[in-house]
Amino acid sequence: MRKTLQILSFLMISFCSLNGQNLTKNYIDNWIVTTFPEMEIDNKTIYILNGIFIEHETIDSIFNQYLQSDVVLIDKIDKSVIDSSTFFLPDTKVILLQTKGVYKRKILRKRFKEAKKLFSIYEPDSVKNKPVLIINEMQIDKDDCHSRMNKIKFSKVFGVQIIDRPVSIDKYGTAGQNGLVIIKIK
Repeated sequence: MRKTLQILSFLMISFCSLNGQNLTKNYIDNWIVTTFPEMEIDNKTIYILNGIFIEHETIDSIFNQYLQSDVVLIDKIDKSVIDSSTFFLPDTKVILLQTKGVYKRKILRKRFKEAKKLFSIYEPDSVKNKPVLIINEMQIDKDDCHSRMNKIKFSKVFGVQIIDRPVSIDKYGTAGQNGLVIIKIK
């Protein structure tokens, strides 16, 4: 009986680790703060998941329904957009999240083409002006971006995020000033 319990425990732990970690508010907050160091997250921060506002009281239970690997887009709405909107109070911070399966293939194809175009030409001098490329949470060396993008088949892509404004230089290096392209593939 004891051996059976040990085997079952081992299988449960293995299954959980294979499937990744659950999405948490802490994971999202850490990603946002390290990617956009100028953003401070507080109790007024609004989270929108797949176009739906998430209440602070239910945020953990809703996020726990997803894995970290399910997230294909994490972004913040810039203050300039919020200031011009009548929907938000002043000093409101908004974080947008989107999970796989929500994208329409047509939109995904368009974003993938845009991302490919950013890395379509490889010339040593042009590498300085390219955004950071991340594929499945791994930052790609700037000299390999062109060849890696050409190897990706659209049928394997389930998420593309293009951030065309500066991100953390501490986290992504000097290329962070050119933005960020995040691609998730199967």
